[in-house]
Amino acid sequence: MTEPTTLPATPEEAPLPVVVPAKPETVAVIVTRASVLHEQVEALAITDEAGLETAAELLAAVKAFRREVFTDLGEPAAAARKLWDMIRERFTKHDDPLKDDEVAIKDKVKAFHRKLALERQQAIDAAESQRQAADTEDDAKLAEAEQLEAAGDHEGAEAVLAEPRTTAPARMTSPPKTKGMSIRENWKAEIVSIKSLIEAAASGDSVAFGILAHEKVSKAAASVASQVAKGMKANMNVPGVRAYDDGIVSGGKR
Repeated sequence: MTEPTTLPATPEEAPLPVVVPAKPETVAVIVTRASVLHEQVEALAITDEAGLETAAELLAAVKAFRREVFTDLGEPAAAARKLWDMIRERFTKHDDPLKDDEVAIKDKVKAFHRKLALERQQAIDAAESQRQAADTEDDAKLAEAEQLEAAGDHEGAEAVLAEPRTTAPARMTSPPKTKGMSIRENWKAEIVSIKSLIEAAASGDSVAFGILAHEKVSKAAASVASQVAKGMKANMNVPGVRAYDDGIVSGGKR
């Protein structure tokens, strides 16, 4: 007879892990033993093969004690992390769609304001063109009136000057304000050409150099350089980069 298939529990149905932290007495013992080991590590001086043997024994002791510490403190920490992950998953399952809705609304608001800003700028440009045309028209009328006046045609000159002026441009309106919502400037930048940025920094552009010399950029570049060094090893020869062997020591069973 085939057993019925049991569907996996959803995050809302899955039982939450129980977290039992270590007792204070256990922590006190750990602190004492760790202090003794730390003093031995501090006193360790490797000057010969006997020192290496001592180091190997001490390394094995530290690794064994770490396993004990993990049982007493690490396993509760892992259970707490699992509990956190499950609670977080339940939260994000319902919050992420709402967060996406919020972003969608804000994106539509920003798109509308960008449209209004473009229309306002187009209106400003059109008004400026209209103002320049009106000034040109006024100059032409004045020149024509002066010519008629010089020819003795006073009435003609007055008629030219009396002609109505081109209507002044309409005053620009400010962006609309909505209760419960506001929009402010938030300038950002993107690197469109890393080559141009590097060339600008090399040529003395202080802003470009400041971007490339930032600590976060240096750390990110060092991380990538380390990945390259794993493949090139001693053959890596890049200006401004030093490749080196940072040996990994591991301890085996004794």
